[in-house]
Formats: sequence, structure tokens, C-alpha cells
Amino acid sequence: MTYRLLLVAVVYLCTYMTGVAETPQPQHDKTFGLPLTLSQSAQISYLAAQPSAEDSYTLYGHAGLRVWDAEQGIDVTFNYGIFNFTDDFSLRFTQGKTDYIVLPIATSDYMSEYQSRGVIRELVLNTDSAQRAHLWQLLIENAQPENRTYRYNAFRNNCSTRPLDLYFATLTDFGKLDERGSQLTFVLDSVPGITPLPDKTWREAINELEASSPWLVLGTDLAMGPELDEKMSIRDRFFIPMEAARLLPHLAMGIVTPDQEIWGRPVQQTLEYGEPRPIAPAGLSVTHPLVIFSLILLLSIGVFIYRRKGKLVPGVIEFVFYLGAGLAGSLLTFITFFSEHPMVSPNWNLLALHPGYLLLAVLMPFGAKTLRVRYVLHAVCFVALIALPFVGLLSGQKFNSSLSLIAMSLTFLSAGRLIHNPFRRHG
Repeated sequence: MTYRLLLVAVVYLCTYMTGVAETPQPQHDKTFGLPLTLSQSAQISYLAAQPSAEDSYTLYGHAGLRVWDAEQGIDVTFNYGIFNFTDDFSLRFTQGKTDYIVLPIATSDYMSEYQSRGVIRELVLNTDSAQRAHLWQLLIENAQPENRTYRYNAFRNNCSTRPLDLYFATLTDFGKLDERGSQLTFVLDSVPGITPLPDKTWREAINELEASSPWLVLGTDLAMGPELDEKMSIRDRFFIPMEAARLLPHLAMGIVTPDQEIWGRPVQQTLEYGEPRPIAPAGLSVTHPLVIFSLILLLSIGVFIYRRKGKLVPGVIEFVFYLGAGLAGSLLTFITFFSEHPMVSPNWNLLALHPGYLLLAVLMPFGAKTLRVRYVLHAVCFVALIALPFVGLLSGQKFNSSLSLIAMSLTFLSAGRLIHNPFRRHG
């Protein structure tokens, strides 16, 4: 079960904030039937859709960049969350090869799709005509067949950050200063309920979004390393659409250099459509991972006590547990060392779940012939499990409570096997 939820977490993290999965149709017109220039009355908005409990990947919300030009009859939203389902879809996602596509869609379609899930917040961005022209050019270029596919990153290059980064890149004065090595800075206004902005880590933000799905929380926590426990800056928080929509209206953006300061406001107006639909966090139930792994811990303690008393214990109990831990550990090892996912390496969860348990499960049916090899493996696993909390403290990585229960269960099972030293008995 653990290895399956790991795979599910990886896939859903990769499909973070996506729209409806669809196969884009070929576009013969490189401008998609849209004009090359915008009128003076055009406006560009950031659209943030509320998370929904409809499916696991909708727990994060969605975003797009709307271009409305009433004078020319244009109302399109550039959607950066389109992907293709192909035969190797799951494999590519596990490898971190998360290629997404951007295409303009009718804003009415965007609204219809996402307003059914809850509120949509529209932030009309502050732009001048030169900036709108530049941004329009970039959006059309982004959607060209040779450019529309991009390597998706759930945290720093997703459907929320990518359109906002385009907007920030078109700030003319800021752009000139950026060439001199300065960076865009954000300062939060003194707004009741928002400032001072509480410190929050990436893991805390993700866990809050996934609170209605505790198995997904566990899978995410297992797949991600200590980088996820670093504190987010204001700009980092833009990876969550509704968080960006909450903060941007109250931000001043600017660049301060020894020579000058330039400040501006990113948002001109905020509009809302639809009714909010809060997502309730999951309560404790018989299927909650904490309940299931607590029962497994009790079973492991029972196995340890029986072995301590010299009584026989059916090996199938340990075999099933080692098989599950080994499969989860193998997937975790692959994600950590061979995938392109962000924030997965290093990952100290590997001290508790690793392929060594799969080897133990494979060796168990051979009985006494592999007794000494398994003893050594148990000793190595036992040391790694004892080291886990200390390594967590040193690295700053926070471990999921269910992982702690899994680690304690494995510790008791290994300790039970280490009671009888085959080297002393048969050497």
C-alpha cells in the first residue's frame, strides 16, 4: 500500500494545478485566429480558481492569464496546465519528465470548467500599453508549436508561477534594472489578518492543501526531502493560485539599488465569480494511515515479544511487511536518485524505507540457508532506523507521523530477529 500511495503522490504532485487533461488539436494558424496587436482598451488579468475536493489533482487549484480586448472581441485565457495522456504517461511522470502545454482557450470555457468547483478570483493587472503589447507577444510566442511544451515544475514553473513570471518580465523599468543584477522585491502592506505574514514551509503549505486526503499527504511527505522544509519567501508562495490571488492585491513590488528605487503595484482591481466551497480536512477514521500503521505497530510489538520469549511466529507476517516496505523503498530510491522531480534529493526517508527490505523478503523463503545474510541486513536496517530521528534533526527534514510508526514497526521486527545471533549459535 505504501509504495502505491508514493506513486500516486508523485503523479498528483506532477499534475499540480492542472486543468482538464486533453489532447490539443493541431493549430494551422500560428496566431490562433487572434490579432497580432491589442487595442488601447485591452486588459490582462490573472485568474485563480479555488481548490476543490472533486479529485486529488484539483486540491491545489488552477490559474491562467486572461486577455480581454472588448474593442476587438477577444476574450481568451492562456492555460498552462494542458497535458497529453499517452501510453507512457505514468512512467514519464514517475521519472519527472512532466511536459506540459500552453494554449489559449475561450475564457467562457475556463470559467465554465472551474467555476463549477468554487470561486474564481480575477486580478486585473496593472499594465501600460507597451507592457500589454510585450506580454501579448510573449503569450503568442509561448503558444507556438515549437514553444508550447515546457518542463513543468510543481513549485517554481507551474500554471500559476509561469504566467506571473511573464508579467513580471514585461515590467519595462524593472527589466532594465534586472539587467544590472537586481531582483524584483515584494513588500506586504500592513493588512489585518495578513501581516505579519506567518512563516510557512513548502511542506506545511502542501500539507494544508492535501488535508482532505491523508494518504496523499503521506505519499507527498515520503517523496520529498528536506528542501521542502525550507521557509517560503513571498514570491515562493505564488505557486499556489489562491495564495497568489490573496497576496498580490496587498503587495508593493520594487527594486532598490544604491542609485534609485522603483516601486509599483501589480494589481489594479480584484473581482470574484461564483461561491466559495471550503474543503474540510479529513477526520480520523479506520482507513486513516495513522490508524492503520498504529495497528501494524502493535502487531510488530507482538511479534517482537513472541520472538523474545522464543516462540515461533509465522514468517508470512514479516514477509508481507518487508515486501511492502521494499517496494515503497525501491520507488522512493528511484524518485530520489533518478527522477527529475524538484525537492526530492536528498531524502532521509530512505533510512526507513529502502530496497534492503525487498531483499529481505526475497531471502526469507530460503530459510536457514540465508539466515546469516539476513542477520547482517537486519543489523544494517536497525542502525539506519535508530539513526533516522537524529538525521532528521540535523538535516531539518520533517517526517510524517505515519513514517515514524512505520519506522518503529520495522525497528521492532529487526530487533526481534537480532535477538538470536546465528554467528554465535552456529559459528
